[in-house]
Amino acid sequence: MRTILSIASSILFIFSALSLSAQEKTLVYDNATYEDYIRTVQLYPVFGYPQDEVQPAAISLNSNAPLVLEFDDIAEDYEYYYAKLIHCNADWTKSDFYDIDYLSVYNEFAITEYEYSFQTRVPYVHYTFQVPRVKISGNYLLLVYRDQDLKDIILSRRFMVYETAASISMEVGLSDAVIQRWNTQQVAFQLNYNQLEVINPLEQFKVVLRKNQNWNTAIRDLQPTMVSETLREIEYRHFNAENNFSAGNEYRFFDLRTVNFNGQGVESTEIGKDYVLAYLRPDKPRTGLGYVQYNELNGDFLINNLDRGAGVGDTESEYVFVHFALEANNPYPGEVYVQGDFNSNRLEPLNKMIYDEGKKVYRAEIELKQGVYNYQYYLKSETLPPLHIEGNHNQTENAFEIFAYFRDLGARGDRLIGYQYLQHNNRR
Repeated sequence: MRTILSIASSILFIFSALSLSAQEKTLVYDNATYEDYIRTVQLYPVFGYPQDEVQPAAISLNSNAPLVLEFDDIAEDYEYYYAKLIHCNADWTKSDFYDIDYLSVYNEFAITEYEYSFQTRVPYVHYTFQVPRVKISGNYLLLVYRDQDLKDIILSRRFMVYETAASISMEVGLSDAVIQRWNTQQVAFQLNYNQLEVINPLEQFKVVLRKNQNWNTAIRDLQPTMVSETLREIEYRHFNAENNFSAGNEYRFFDLRTVNFNGQGVESTEIGKDYVLAYLRPDKPRTGLGYVQYNELNGDFLINNLDRGAGVGDTESEYVFVHFALEANNPYPGEVYVQGDFNSNRLEPLNKMIYDEGKKVYRAEIELKQGVYNYQYYLKSETLPPLHIEGNHNQTENAFEIFAYFRDLGARGDRLIGYQYLQHNNRR
């Protein structure tokens, strides 16, 4: 039978959806969903998806490959959804650019491409939207809302459009802070700005470093270690760990592309008339254990379905109540969360784990669409580091990005004039 926890989750979902619809929503300039029934949000460049390596939502200003947004609405009928673009500064505050500065058309776009799910236990409508081209580089927030009412937001997603007005030479390696060498990875880089008219490089440039598409751990406000106006170069080679990331561990993963058999990481499944349950194999803490190498998606996920055949994952995949279990002899001094790109690495009640004192295990149940998922356990604690449960190893494969922003004198916002992506310890 379906568990009491699953039934309670459904009741909570229905109650939350009803209560949220009556509240005024506050826009956050981040990846977020504002209704519980909006699920599986993906924003990706067409040229890099689908495949076994997920590409970040960053494209060249001159690229012919558009960004595509996909999401599901857990409903039985179509809604009138609209999209809008907001240009943002390097710190993700709204810039002072006008819509006409970065768009050639009116800044409201009807989302008209949709399909109904087919023979799934949970009905949903799958929406697809191609993001329009923009005229200037920078950070952008894609906002989706209902019935042309900007107050009725359903989701927001960040994306970046970059120029090649500056070149970036990037290297990732061992930390210069010897005590951190075995559990961190250091990013050093050099920025060449030959193509730009720069008056004050210390004031006009800003750089942001990101690991595994996670904005929560991004490094900002790095100061240059050397500026050469003769060579028109800025160097960032720090020695006090300012440019160090916790290396982390390879992400845990499970394969839910089929519900008829137990995929990798899945211990058992239960199929009912109107639900599917999947129980993952219980996890153990990896604190103090040696590094184990294997390929994963650096925290991301891919939607796919082996039960119905190729090319039907968007509309014929089931939504499954996935049960996570983390063994722990004692509760940790803090809160434990299941975290990954499937929930934008956010810490929310839906992915918070509950400790079962009798069974000595943390548990969480999250409803996810069929596919392959990466995840990790995040510890929110005042005494232990966030990745205490997972461990840190400098051998870990991670994806790093550098975003270089520039503001012309008197300009109304920041341009993204350089971008670099690097897979460190890549073994593929």
